[in-house]
Amino acid sequence: MKYLIYFFCLLSCYSCKKIDNWLDVKSKNSDVILKSLDDYQSLLDNTTVMNTTPGLGIISADNIHLLENTALTVGNPSERNAYIWKEDIYEGAIGTGTGDWTVPYRAIAYANIIIEGTDKVTKSSAEKDNIRGSALYYRGFHYYQLLQLYAPPYVKGASISCVLPMRFGSDIYESGNLITVEACYEQVITDLTASLSILPIVPEKKTRPSRSAALTMLAKIYLTMQNYDKALQYAEEYLKYNNELIDFSSLNTAATLPFPTIDKGNKEIVFYAGPINYFFVSYGDLRVNEALFDSYKDNDIRKSAFFRVNVDGTKSFKGRYSGTVGMFSGLATNEIILIKAECLVRTGFWKEGREVLNNFCNYRYKDFSEPPNETADDVLFRVLEERRKELVFTGNCRWEDLRRLNMEARFAKTLTRTLSGKQYILPPNDSRYTLPVIPQELIITNK
Repeated sequence: MKYLIYFFCLLSCYSCKKIDNWLDVKSKNSDVILKSLDDYQSLLDNTTVMNTTPGLGIISADNIHLLENTALTVGNPSERNAYIWKEDIYEGAIGTGTGDWTVPYRAIAYANIIIEGTDKVTKSSAEKDNIRGSALYYRGFHYYQLLQLYAPPYVKGASISCVLPMRFGSDIYESGNLITVEACYEQVITDLTASLSILPIVPEKKTRPSRSAALTMLAKIYLTMQNYDKALQYAEEYLKYNNELIDFSSLNTAATLPFPTIDKGNKEIVFYAGPINYFFVSYGDLRVNEALFDSYKDNDIRKSAFFRVNVDGTKSFKGRYSGTVGMFSGLATNEIILIKAECLVRTGFWKEGREVLNNFCNYRYKDFSEPPNETADDVLFRVLEERRKELVFTGNCRWEDLRRLNMEARFAKTLTRTLSGKQYILPPNDSRYTLPVIPQELIITNK
């Protein structure tokens, strides 16, 4: 079996000057022939590609409120335009700033090549299953990321067109099928479900996929689809394997980076990923929405674990779950527990959901006490509030929640920002919640 892949060096391709050059099949750089399962595993272990996620949803969501000078002058045009919800965030330019599109598709191309390759390996082995399962997982994982930015929000039963190309072959010139949003989600579910039975429960490294990670992704997807029974099913299945939480009272919240790394004991992380390193979400430039900061009560340990107060009174985010200055956009137990709590409430088991939520809060608050006389609606509002505060800068979680919750009038929210005296508004369910796709022909011809 021989698959010839043209791309820059496995460990450094994302740092190349032009992120799209990998698409040029005439590239003279680093032609790599995959000949063995070890070669496929090496491709999967290229974390710079396979474990990098889009970041524009972090910038567009309402958790950040940048200093005006930063918002107007720092970063590339796509960052600045995403911050004010401009209709065409790319301003017609293909290249710098289009990583949210090209990075997931690069990972999908790698996954497709590996899936095709393992199809031709006739001898069964645990190694082959792990590699094939990982490729299926990555394809589903990255299509989910793309759907949250470049496809309209999911509406059950609605025949909504999706112009996001779905590609399943190794031909990087393949235009891809254009199908409905619902069909896209079903394909993602198909890939992740197929990976479940052939992935190990616990990965050798947390940068690699596992059955636990696939269960987490399925819970997330069904939550986004408002299929709360299914989301609950997969959340509970995951929690059979791992239900441990970090007791935040054990953290040194005064530290610059309070959380343990994945190598040194962050027991909640099940799959590591990090977003594209945009300037706006860097350790130095990111500033936090003041109303969000004020929503953390004084006995909420996250207030000091997640944030630092700057000399000018603004707040910055230091609670990077990976324990490094890079942001975390992977999967962890805290998110799954909150999915379980929300789904229990939404499926009529609100008292059980309250119990799950209260137990979670015991790991996040000093001297936590349950609010008195709660109704089912009160618990649901509290779950969603805790979800926002807990997953504040975990990938695009907040952007995903805004998209799905805007479809419920009681949770719909209008976002506003002011720059240089001009107010920018993003109403609920606005078309700008779907970013413009980047035509394939422009990527390929942009040299």
